[in-house]
Amino acid sequence: MQKEKILVIDDERDMLSGCQKFLETEGYAVAVAESGEVGLALFETETPDLVIVDLNMPGIDGMAVLQSIMARDQQEAKDAVIEKFEQTFIDRLLKAHNGNVSRAARQNGTERRTLQRLISKYAIDVPTYR
Repeated sequence: MQKEKILVIDDERDMLSGCQKFLETEGYAVAVAESGEVGLALFETETPDLVIVDLNMPGIDGMAVLQSIMARDQQEAKDAVIEKFEQTFIDRLLKAHNGNVSRAARQNGTERRTLQRLISKYAIDVPTYR
């Protein structure tokens, strides 16, 4: 079982060290950052399950770090919803035509262009799609 990851961001080394030791003894994988800038970079590479951040830090403060993380998560959520919608569109259109891509592609211009764009975007192997 994979350990849950926690990212701790604080400009005080003693606080970072103490948090890291405590959380590791509790069974968590811990990444630490001494600044908001480093914390944001680690957030991208470590993909933590939880972020603990000091609000009062020089440079990028804790509120700015949290706002940046929330903005990224919201965009990722939007992208996932759009991707799911597009894949559902492909699936329903092809199923409506019993997997016959040629027949599905003869739909009105908008559906045809959308289907062609999505088949290309998701690299769907058309002959085997059913």
